[in-house]
Amino acid sequence: MRFFQAVLVVICLASLPLRADMVTGLYEAETVISSQSSAAQTRAMREGMSQVLVKVSGDPNILQNREIKAQIQKANDYLLQFNFGMDEGVLKFQSSFDKNKVDNIVKSAGFPIWGARRPSTLFWLAVETDSNTERFIVSEFSEATAKSSAIQAANRRGVTIDFPLLDLNDLDKVHVVDVWGRFMDNLSDASERYDVESVLAARLYKAASLLQEEAGIDVPELLKVEQGQSSWQLDWSLRIFDQTYEGTYSGSLAEPLINDLVDQVANQLASRFAIGLNNGNGFNETIDIKVLGLGNMRELVKATTVLKSVAAISDVAMVAVHDDVATFKLTLLGSEQDFLTALSLERSIVRRRDQFNQPVQSLEFVLEN
Repeated sequence: MRFFQAVLVVICLASLPLRADMVTGLYEAETVISSQSSAAQTRAMREGMSQVLVKVSGDPNILQNREIKAQIQKANDYLLQFNFGMDEGVLKFQSSFDKNKVDNIVKSAGFPIWGARRPSTLFWLAVETDSNTERFIVSEFSEATAKSSAIQAANRRGVTIDFPLLDLNDLDKVHVVDVWGRFMDNLSDASERYDVESVLAARLYKAASLLQEEAGIDVPELLKVEQGQSSWQLDWSLRIFDQTYEGTYSGSLAEPLINDLVDQVANQLASRFAIGLNNGNGFNETIDIKVLGLGNMRELVKATTVLKSVAAISDVAMVAVHDDVATFKLTLLGSEQDFLTALSLERSIVRRRDQFNQPVQSLEFVLEN
């Protein structure tokens, strides 16, 4: 009992570093502003709050909600601070908003809260040059415009998108043809070393060039005019665990296509990982779980801190400790499945497996060091 009481005291005071890939800046926004006038600031403030609401909920449809629309008009009530900045000669309005107030109106409007621990995506992107003479894979070290567009869009939506290193390990497994053809099995295998939850593959090219390649003839000038001389196409495939989504975007400029794709990725991830509010049940489900492998007080503290950081959990109470096993009572924001999905993003606490390496049926977990 004395040990148990000591553990509780330490837990209240502890603050341990967790997994590094937590998304930051969810309640911050940066928007273009025409001037520093009062009217321009009001518009930028509302635009920034809209951006934050989409990041926090993971759902662009939140901006169509009547209650949310009314609150956006009062964006100043939610603003914590703002400042101005310059980016390549463009004036930017940088704003941050009150987390508790934003969360409250999101919940009140019936939308989920998507926590800061979010799945990462590895982006395999093949680009064909304007002259249609070369195809290349965009790497982590590339200065391609498409890469910067993807990263900016990811920051706007609050998701993590990384690009492959394209070192010898990658080049031994992946060639341009794999990305161009979106061979997802090959790309998923090559992505395992990056420890990501989703894999995105896409090819970006001038629309006329692929028509010419597939037909084996020159594309008539009339068709080029009808499509637009600078018509771009982006074909993509997204794999999240065992599910694959596909689609195509086309337009006169490449950057909006990248933005649309990142929006699609964020929407798919949010639909799977953002936690709803008990589906309107009006009560909080509680479950008991056991965490094994807690050999000392520090590991007990770590397990509790990790559980408190999981978006699907509203309250954590440790109710028993025996040897290296602790029992926790968890109050959930969503369902038990929501909790298991959210915890799957956490590498520190994993489901216990049987001798056949299959997850056990009971809610038993192991603390990984």
